[in-house]
Amino acid sequence: MSSSKDRRKDISGFGRVDYSFDDKYLATVTLRADGSSKFAKGNRWGLFPAGALAWRISNEDFLK
Repeated sequence: MSSSKDRRKDISGFGRVDYSFDDKYLATVTLRADGSSKFAKGNRWGLFPAGALAWRISNEDFLK
C-alpha cells in the first residue's frame, strides 16, 4: 500500500529541428527533457541534447 506522499510524478518531452541546405547538407538538432519528482529539489529536470550532420553526396555536381 502506498500513500499519496510516495507517489512519483514523471513527465517527458522532446523537440526536433531539421535543416537542409541545397538538398545536399543536412542537420538535425534534438532536445529531450525529463522531469521527475524523484530528482533532487532544484534539479528536477534532465536535459539531453543531440545533433547530427549529413552530406547527401549523390546530389553533388561532380557525381552527376
